[in-house]
Amino acid sequence: MKRAFLREFAEELFGYDDLAYDSRDLRDALGGIWPIQRLLNATQPGPLGERPAVEIRYTGISVPLLTLRPEVYVLVLVRQPGWFDELVSGAELKCRRHGFNLNWEFEDDRDDIDGKRLNSIRIELDDQFALTGRQRLTPLNTVPHAAAALWLGAQVARDLV
Repeated sequence: MKRAFLREFAEELFGYDDLAYDSRDLRDALGGIWPIQRLLNATQPGPLGERPAVEIRYTGISVPLLTLRPEVYVLVLVRQPGWFDELVSGAELKCRRHGFNLNWEFEDDRDDIDGKRLNSIRIELDDQFALTGRQRLTPLNTVPHAAAALWLGAQVARDLV
Protein backbone atom coordinates (compact mmCIF):
# COMPACT_ATOMS: atom_id res chain seq x y z
CA MET A 1 0.00 0.00 0.00
CA LYS A 2 2.84 2.36 0.84
CA ARG A 3 4.50 1.78 -2.53
CA ALA A 4 1.20 2.41 -4.33
CA PHE A 5 0.71 5.67 -2.44
CA LEU A 6 4.27 6.84 -3.16
CA ARG A 7 3.89 6.00 -6.86
CA GLU A 8 0.61 7.94 -7.02
CA PHE A 9 2.19 10.91 -5.22
CA ALA A 10 5.00 11.21 -7.77
CA GLU A 11 2.83 10.39 -10.77
CA GLU A 12 -0.11 12.69 -10.03
CA LEU A 13 1.79 15.71 -8.69
CA PHE A 14 5.15 15.63 -10.45
CA GLY A 15 4.55 14.03 -13.84
CA TYR A 16 6.23 10.67 -13.28
CA ASP A 17 3.85 9.07 -15.77
CA ASP A 18 6.08 6.03 -16.15
CA LEU A 19 5.21 5.10 -12.55
CA ALA A 20 1.55 4.74 -13.51
CA TYR A 21 2.48 1.63 -15.45
CA ASP A 22 4.83 0.33 -12.74
CA SER A 23 7.79 0.11 -15.07
CA ARG A 24 10.37 -2.36 -13.79
CA ASP A 25 13.30 0.08 -13.81
CA LEU A 26 11.56 2.55 -11.48
CA ARG A 27 9.55 0.13 -9.35
CA ASP A 28 12.57 -0.87 -7.29
CA ALA A 29 13.97 2.65 -7.00
CA LEU A 30 11.08 4.69 -5.58
CA GLY A 31 13.30 6.07 -2.84
CA GLY A 32 15.60 7.54 -5.49
CA ILE A 33 12.83 9.69 -6.97
CA TRP A 34 13.39 13.20 -5.63
CA PRO A 35 9.83 14.18 -4.54
CA ILE A 36 9.32 10.79 -2.91
CA GLN A 37 12.62 11.03 -1.05
CA ARG A 38 11.75 14.55 0.18
CA LEU A 39 8.34 13.32 1.36
CA LEU A 40 9.82 10.35 3.19
CA ASN A 41 12.50 12.53 4.81
CA ALA A 42 9.83 14.99 5.98
CA THR A 43 7.99 12.22 7.80
CA GLN A 44 10.92 11.65 10.16
CA PRO A 45 10.82 13.28 13.62
CA GLY A 46 13.11 16.24 14.25
CA PRO A 47 16.45 15.92 16.11
CA LEU A 48 14.89 16.70 19.49
CA GLY A 49 11.89 14.46 18.96
CA GLU A 50 9.83 17.25 17.39
CA ARG A 51 6.85 16.31 15.28
CA PRO A 52 7.72 15.59 11.68
CA ALA A 53 7.07 18.25 9.05
CA VAL A 54 4.65 15.90 7.29
CA GLU A 55 2.48 13.06 8.54
CA ILE A 56 1.01 10.37 6.30
CA ARG A 57 -1.99 8.49 7.66
CA TYR A 58 -4.29 5.82 6.32
CA THR A 59 -7.85 7.15 6.71
CA GLY A 60 -10.07 4.43 5.28
CA ILE A 61 -11.21 2.36 2.36
CA SER A 62 -14.35 2.11 0.26
CA VAL A 63 -15.57 0.03 -2.63
CA PRO A 64 -17.63 2.12 -5.06
CA LEU A 65 -20.56 0.05 -6.29
CA LEU A 66 -20.12 1.23 -9.88
CA THR A 67 -16.57 -0.05 -10.26
CA LEU A 68 -16.15 -2.55 -7.41
CA ARG A 69 -12.54 -1.39 -7.27
CA PRO A 70 -11.30 -0.63 -3.75
CA GLU A 71 -10.33 2.98 -3.09
CA VAL A 72 -7.77 3.47 -0.32
CA TYR A 73 -7.69 6.88 1.36
CA VAL A 74 -4.52 8.47 2.67
CA LEU A 75 -4.08 11.85 4.35
CA VAL A 76 -0.90 13.86 3.83
CA LEU A 77 -0.89 16.41 6.65
CA VAL A 78 1.75 19.10 6.15
CA ARG A 79 2.58 20.64 9.53
CA GLN A 80 5.53 22.82 8.54
CA PRO A 81 4.45 26.03 6.79
CA GLY A 82 6.13 26.37 3.43
CA TRP A 83 7.17 22.72 3.18
CA PHE A 84 5.03 21.99 0.12
CA ASP A 85 6.12 25.23 -1.59
CA GLU A 86 9.75 24.20 -1.04
CA LEU A 87 9.00 20.76 -2.47
CA VAL A 88 7.44 22.29 -5.59
CA SER A 89 10.24 24.80 -6.20
CA GLY A 90 12.91 22.18 -5.45
CA ALA A 91 11.39 19.71 -7.89
CA GLU A 92 11.44 22.33 -10.64
CA LEU A 93 15.13 23.04 -9.96
CA LYS A 94 16.13 19.38 -9.66
CA CYS A 95 14.47 18.07 -12.77
CA ARG A 96 12.59 20.33 -15.17
CA ARG A 97 10.87 17.33 -16.70
CA HIS A 98 9.33 16.47 -13.33
CA GLY A 99 8.35 19.83 -11.90
CA PHE A 100 5.02 20.26 -10.15
CA ASN A 101 2.39 19.37 -12.71
CA LEU A 102 -1.01 17.92 -11.92
CA ASN A 103 -1.83 14.96 -14.14
CA TRP A 104 -4.70 14.63 -16.61
CA GLU A 105 -7.25 13.85 -13.88
CA PHE A 106 -7.12 17.48 -12.75
CA GLU A 107 -7.55 19.08 -16.18
CA ASP A 108 -10.53 21.37 -16.74
CA ASP A 109 -12.81 20.93 -19.72
CA ARG A 110 -12.08 17.30 -20.47
CA ASP A 111 -14.73 14.96 -21.84
CA ASP A 112 -16.13 11.95 -20.03
CA ILE A 113 -16.91 8.70 -21.84
CA ASP A 114 -20.29 10.07 -22.99
CA GLY A 115 -18.72 13.20 -24.49
CA LYS A 116 -20.00 15.48 -21.72
CA ARG A 117 -17.72 18.24 -20.45
CA LEU A 118 -16.13 17.69 -17.04
CA ASN A 119 -14.63 20.44 -14.91
CA SER A 120 -12.22 19.90 -12.07
CA ILE A 121 -13.37 21.10 -8.68
CA ARG A 122 -10.76 22.57 -6.41
CA ILE A 123 -11.75 23.00 -2.82
CA GLU A 124 -10.19 24.92 0.01
CA LEU A 125 -10.37 23.98 3.67
CA ASP A 126 -9.93 26.25 6.66
CA ASP A 127 -7.71 25.40 9.63
CA GLN A 128 -10.54 23.31 11.09
CA PHE A 129 -10.73 21.32 7.84
CA ALA A 130 -14.14 22.75 6.89
CA LEU A 131 -14.97 23.92 3.37
CA THR A 132 -14.32 27.58 2.64
CA GLY A 133 -15.38 29.77 -0.25
CA ARG A 134 -18.50 29.57 -2.33
CA GLN A 135 -17.80 26.24 -4.03
CA ARG A 136 -20.12 23.58 -2.63
CA LEU A 137 -19.78 19.87 -2.94
CA THR A 138 -23.03 18.33 -4.13
CA PRO A 139 -24.06 14.97 -5.55
CA LEU A 140 -23.89 16.60 -8.99
CA ASN A 141 -20.18 17.44 -8.74
CA THR A 142 -18.86 14.77 -6.37
CA VAL A 143 -18.69 11.03 -6.69
CA PRO A 144 -19.62 9.19 -3.48
CA HIS A 145 -16.14 7.82 -2.80
CA ALA A 146 -14.69 11.35 -3.07
CA ALA A 147 -17.14 12.53 -0.42
CA ALA A 148 -16.09 9.59 1.76
CA ALA A 149 -12.40 10.43 1.23
CA LEU A 150 -12.92 14.05 2.25
CA TRP A 151 -14.95 13.16 5.32
CA LEU A 152 -12.54 10.46 6.52
CA GLY A 153 -9.50 12.63 5.81
CA ALA A 154 -10.98 15.56 7.74
CA GLN A 155 -11.77 13.29 10.71
CA VAL A 156 -8.21 11.96 10.90
CA ALA A 157 -6.74 15.46 10.41
CA ARG A 158 -8.85 16.84 13.27
CA ASP A 159 -7.57 14.05 15.52
CA LEU A 160 -3.96 14.81 14.59
CA VAL A 161 -4.30 18.56 15.07
